[in-house]
Amino acid sequence: MATTTVLGDLARAVAGDRADVTTLMGPDDNPHTFVLPPDRQPELDGADLVIQVGRAYEAGLATALDETRRAGTTVDETAPALSPITGADGQPDLHVWTDPDRLTTMADLLADALADRSHSAPEPWQADAARYGATLAAADEAAQAAINPIPDNDRVLASTSDGLTYLAQRYGFTVRAPVAAETALIVDVDALRSSPPGPTTNAELILQTTARIAEWLHHSSSPPG
Repeated sequence: MATTTVLGDLARAVAGDRADVTTLMGPDDNPHTFVLPPDRQPELDGADLVIQVGRAYEAGLATALDETRRAGTTVDETAPALSPITGADGQPDLHVWTDPDRLTTMADLLADALADRSHSAPEPWQADAARYGATLAAADEAAQAAINPIPDNDRVLASTSDGLTYLAQRYGFTVRAPVAAETALIVDVDALRSSPPGPTTNAELILQTTARIAEWLHHSSSPPG
C-alpha cells in the first residue's frame, strides 16, 4: 500500500508482478490534508507493507497510519532516510522524489524492504529497481539538456509552488517568490495525473516539470518581440 500516486508509481515499478500495489490517494487528492475514509481502514490494516513519504507530509493520514501500526502493519517512511534538504522554515523538505538520485536510492531501499517482507530472494526486486533507476537516469539527462541552454544569469524562477528545491539544486536554477503582479510559474510535483496533460510516472514528472521550467526561463529572459 502506497499513500500517494508518486509512491504508487515507485512501488509498481519495483514490485513488478510479485505484489499487488494500491494507492490510498488519487491524483486529485491533496497529500497534506487527505483523510482516510473510515471504511478504508481495514484495507490499510490488511496491507503487508505501507510506504509513506513522511509523517509531516501526509499529516491528514497520521491518525489512520498510527492505528494501522497498532494493528501490527509495518509502515515505512521513505523521505527521512534520504538526507532531505532543510527548508527555509527549518524543517526537512520531503519532496525527495524530485531528485532522480534520491528517487533511485528510494527504489533500491524499497526493493530490499519488499524482499525482506516477502521472505524471498532480493535479486528480482533489485533488478526491477535497477531498471527503474535507468529510466530515471535517462529522464535526468533529458532534463539537463532542457535546462543547459539557459544562461546561468537567467536561471531565476518566480514560482509559488512548493517542492522545487531539489530540482533547483539539481539543475542549477534559483526559485524565489513572485513580486507584485509578476507572472509566476505554478507546477504540481505532489501527484501523478491519470489523464493528459499531467505526467503518469515519476520520470515523466521530472521531464515535464523541467521542460516547463526551461520554457518559462527562456521566455522570461528573451528580449521583447
